[in-house]
Amino acid sequence: MPVALPQNWTGYNLSLADAPGSCVIRADSPRYLGTGSTVNGYVATRSRVYTITDMFGARTVGTPYAYADGTAVNSRQVQIQCERGNPDWCLVAVYFDTIGTRVYRTTNGGSTWSDEGSLPSNHDSLLPQNAGLWQPGLWMHPSGNGEALVSAMASTGVSPVGDFWRTTDYGATWAKVTTTGYSVGEWVASCITKPLNRADVVYHGYMVDVAGTGYGSIRRIIGTTATDITPSVGGGDYGIPFPVYAQRSIAVADDDASAVVVIGYDRASGKFGVFQTFEGLAAAPTWNTLVTPATSVPYRGAYYINRGLIYLIGESGALARLTYSAGAWSTVTATAAGAGSIRGLFGG
Repeated sequence: MPVALPQNWTGYNLSLADAPGSCVIRADSPRYLGTGSTVNGYVATRSRVYTITDMFGARTVGTPYAYADGTAVNSRQVQIQCERGNPDWCLVAVYFDTIGTRVYRTTNGGSTWSDEGSLPSNHDSLLPQNAGLWQPGLWMHPSGNGEALVSAMASTGVSPVGDFWRTTDYGATWAKVTTTGYSVGEWVASCITKPLNRADVVYHGYMVDVAGTGYGSIRRIIGTTATDITPSVGGGDYGIPFPVYAQRSIAVADDDASAVVVIGYDRASGKFGVFQTFEGLAAAPTWNTLVTPATSVPYRGAYYINRGLIYLIGESGALARLTYSAGAWSTVTATAAGAGSIRGLFGG
C-alpha cells in the first residue's frame, strides 16, 4: 500500500513491514523560491533566492544586487529564473526607463552579477517614466543547457514593437528569433514558457495597444503559427493585463505539452483567475477554473511539475499546491513567511 510522505523527511519513521527496494525522488520538486523587490532603483534585500525544506519554511541564500544601469521602479519589472537544483545559476530580466530590457547572470547564488549587455537598448520613448508598465518575459531552460528566451522592444519609439531573443550560453550572446510565428506583438511579452518535450511550441503573453488602452491575450505558437487561446470565463476575457501584474502567468507541464496553466486578469472586472487545460495544443482548448476569479486572488505565477501537480506563487509569500486525482483538482495553501512577492519557484 502506498505511504503518504511529508515533504520534509527528517526524523520520519516509515514503519514499513518490509525493507523498501528503491526510492525515487523527483529532481524537479520545488525547493527554491525567487523573490523580487526594488527600492529607488536597487533590487532590495528580499530580491534573492530562498531554499525551502517544505511549503512552510524558508531561509535566505545569496546577496541582493544593486543594478548599475537605469532604474527599476517596482518589483514587477524583476523576473528571475534559476536552474533546477542549482540556485547558484540564475538569470534576471529587468526593463529600464531608457535602456530597455537587460539580463543579468549570477553563477554564485547572487553574490556577484554580470550584465549580459548584448541585447538592444530599445525602449518606450513616449512614456519613459512608465517603465513599471513594461515587463520583459523570461524563460530559462531548467535543465542547465544555457538556453533562454527573453522579450525585448524591437525599436525605440512611441509605439515600439517586441521581439523574442534567444541565448544558448546563459546570456553571454543573444540572437533575435526571426521565425514568423515568434512575433511578440505591439509590446513586449510579459511571460514566456516552452514545453520540454516539444521544441516547436511556445506559449506566451501577447500585448497590444488600441487607442491608448492596452489589452492582451494568451498565444500558443506551433512552428510558425500563433493562435489565441485566452481563457474566457463568465463573459470575462482573462488575458494579459495592462499594466502587467503577472510575472509568470503561463506554465506547461514537463511531461505533457498540452497541459497548461494560466493566471489571467480581466480588466473590466479587475479580477484574477487561475485556469488549466489538458488541451493546450487543440484548436480551441477547454479551460478548467482552478481558482475562481476575484479581486483578492494573490497568485501571480505557476510552476507545473507534471500534468497532475501544480504550484502557485504570489504576493506576501503566498503558495498553493494543486493535485489532480479522479477527475478533480484539490488545493492546499500555505505562506512562506518573509519571502515578500515571490517571482519564481524552482526545483531541486
